[in-house]
Amino acid sequence: MDITNIAELSGNIAVVGYGLAAIGPGIGVGLVVSKTIEATARQPELASKLQVTMWLGIIGYPIVLAAAAYVTFIYAGVKKHGIGYFKSAVAPAGVPPALYVMVVPIEILSTFILRPVTLALRLTMNMLAGHLLLVLCFSATQFFAFYADGLFSFFGIGTFIFGFAFTLFEILVSFLQAYVFTLLTTVYIQLALADEH
Repeated sequence: MDITNIAELSGNIAVVGYGLAAIGPGIGVGLVVSKTIEATARQPELASKLQVTMWLGIIGYPIVLAAAAYVTFIYAGVKKHGIGYFKSAVAPAGVPPALYVMVVPIEILSTFILRPVTLALRLTMNMLAGHLLLVLCFSATQFFAFYADGLFSFFGIGTFIFGFAFTLFEILVSFLQAYVFTLLTTVYIQLALADEH
């Protein structure tokens, strides 16, 4: 087995590992949201404090993953190019000196601020949207099954089926988001390691 096959195999294993790791926090996001809704219903005066806690609980894991990716691509660039990595990252070769006034701030913003922010927000919003759908479906199932009268109680069967289907879809989305996160991280590392042209 040559080195390219080993690298490809380890990349595939990493994607599966990231996907499995994304499922656990995803379930946690659903629990955080549902417990916040439940606590807000019991103590409405604490709604603003509970919402802040909820948002910190939801975005915490993606921020840690984005920070790890950020540190990794900066470390890789500094290890290969030394401290000159920062100059090459913000001042690309071949740009006329007069345009550096415009290019350098854009590159600083793009490379060192927006990359980790977009990694964290993409993962957070995908987990949040999916889990809000699950909370909606299963809350409706609980309402129709236990509180609705007459024929309305049969709607609980439909909302349960939709909730189960969305759960399977969420597992697929977890793997897909893990793959996208891993792919973007490897692209950022590759860009940090690339030589100037």
